[in-house]
Amino acid sequence: MSETEGFGDAAQPAQRGSLFATPVQAAVLLVGAVFLMVGVLGFIPAVTTDQDSSANFVPVNTADNWLHFALGLGMVVLGLLLPRLRSTGTATATPR
Repeated sequence: MSETEGFGDAAQPAQRGSLFATPVQAAVLLVGAVFLMVGVLGFIPAVTTDQDSSANFVPVNTADNWLHFALGLGMVVLGLLLPRLRSTGTATATPR
């Protein structure tokens, strides 16, 4: 059984010249960037305290801001590092 069996096209490497190794990596980076942006925007007082602002559509607090920031940062870092770790073989399990 191959290691990419059952994952379809998402586990196959993209064509040469592509910015991302897989569509999954692109999705992780995109969602991570959105979370990071939401976390950063949450710390800007003009965005979170102005009740009439169109950006103030979800009530959040400082803990939410830190959570979004940490999750976004983690997803961006993993999206950038995991393909490199996989290509060097340090992130894969050794079969017994």
